[in-house]
This record gives sequence, structure tokens and C-alpha cells, in this order.
Amino acid sequence: MEKVVNDPHKEEHKRILVHNFGEHHDIDQIKEGVKKLKEGKISVNHVHKQGVSGKASMGTSGSSAGLVTFKSGFHKLKTDDDRAGTFVHEASHALVGTLDRFRMDSAKGHLVPITKKKHKETPGDQKVVMGCKCFPTIQLIL
Repeated sequence: MEKVVNDPHKEEHKRILVHNFGEHHDIDQIKEGVKKLKEGKISVNHVHKQGVSGKASMGTSGSSAGLVTFKSGFHKLKTDDDRAGTFVHEASHALVGTLDRFRMDSAKGHLVPITKKKHKETPGDQKVVMGCKCFPTIQLIL
């Protein structure tokens, strides 16, 4: 991503930026986030937490605030790229302050991820935001 943000006008890089951050993205904010991901360090709470669903999460309150927990699902991922993507996704919460956006899917009976645009269109009682709200928010889609 560093290569992409350092040459954002190249056609291939434009497509990547629009796909991941939307048509009206703030390249300076994205560059700042990429720099934080490159230079920052995260703290890990659990390397392999058993009995908890999902791949990974970042604590948002109490003694686990800012700490990343890798769950059983993380270790079941099939490729290094999938594990790296999950790691970068969680690091983006801890270092950049990105948020995950969800809506309740009543047919499925659980939360499903949605885009920032869809999140704005979703009624308040059906949506959930997860992540640290202490930094300017950028949407990160891996």
C-alpha cells in the first residue's frame, strides 16, 4: 500500500484507492495511516484464544483496550496472505483508529459487515460500529 499511496495518480493505484477508500478519499489521511501501520507497534493480548468465535479482535475498553486478541479462526485461515490481511486489519484498528461497520441481518440471525455508505443508510437500531473512536476514521477494506 505504501507504493500505491506514494504514486496515487497511476491508473492501477487509483483503482486500488477507490476500491478500498471510495471515490472521494483523502490521500493525505491514507498516507498517514499507512505510515502508522508501517512504523507502529501493536500489543497482543492473546496469541491463540480458544473457545471464542471469529479470527481476531481489538479490545476497546478496560484492561484489554488497544490489545489485539487472535482467536481460533485466525489459525484456521488457509493462507499466509489471509493471516497477514487479518493482522493488518486489526493493526489498523489499534494504530489508525479504523472502525468495522455491521448491520443486523435478521434472516441470518447475526451481524454482517457493511460499507460506510450502507452504514449511513441503515436504521440506527440495526447497525453496530466496532473499533476505537479516538482517531479520525478511515475505512479500511482488505
